[in-house]
Amino acid sequence: MTPFRDLLFNEAIDEEYPPVDLPVLGGRKTASELLATLDPILYSARRDEWLTSQLDAALGGDVLPPPHVGKNRERFDHLARLVARQRVVPFVGAGVSAASGFPTWSGYLFKLASEFAFPKKTLTELLARDSFEEAATRLLKQIGEKSFGESFDRSFDKKNGGGAGELVNLVATIFAGPVITTNYDQLLERSAVPSFVQTFWGRHPGDFQRACREGHRVLLKIHGDLYQPASRVLTKDEYDAPTAPSTSQGSYPRHSGPFSCVTRFCSWVRVWPRIARWTCFTS
Repeated sequence: MTPFRDLLFNEAIDEEYPPVDLPVLGGRKTASELLATLDPILYSARRDEWLTSQLDAALGGDVLPPPHVGKNRERFDHLARLVARQRVVPFVGAGVSAASGFPTWSGYLFKLASEFAFPKKTLTELLARDSFEEAATRLLKQIGEKSFGESFDRSFDKKNGGGAGELVNLVATIFAGPVITTNYDQLLERSAVPSFVQTFWGRHPGDFQRACREGHRVLLKIHGDLYQPASRVLTKDEYDAPTAPSTSQGSYPRHSGPFSCVTRFCSWVRVWPRIARWTCFTS
């Protein structure tokens, strides 16, 4: 399997230089294939130069004074060490699934409103106030539980999304421990290597506190799972519903709500895409 850093470099130089027809080498070859085949030492040197320049740009080298870039490098190196020790838990949002063809939550609500003649102005005002659960509640009441559920299943079923995209693969490559997500689809479960040993849901977090703290390969789906309707946390009533207590026998406090296990026991970062790439290179 081609290392991820090589894939990124290959993509960059193949965008810069066109492919060439060389029958002696078996036909049409990309610039990256030619360089790697004809001069692997030069390929490695050029790749390392490119990686260094990309990291410098990601840390602000193009726009920030050197002292600030140096501080960013210190923070990055610290983050990379934490990732290597599995002390960072990624918080994965809708952008990761959207890159693979699934709708964002706001996009889905607007699509639903259009299909069932819900006032667009009302929905826009609700989302502008970040009242997503209220918007979902009002849509559900207008169109009914059955229609809401059928539309939800159609929109987030895996057949409507593409394959695992780059961002999903980044999460699977960089983070080998616990992961937290607000997404309903199963892209993470399908892409994770190694596989998750257990999945928890926001309304039934079980022993995620303990598993997360101990660094086990577990997944917490805060808003539930598409294929487990009882786990769904979308509307205001579902947000306000009581959470099942932990079965943990240790000294950990019981959950007081869907997010308490996250805020008490887990540290996470909102991973800037370019920084995320570099974390996997250095960890």
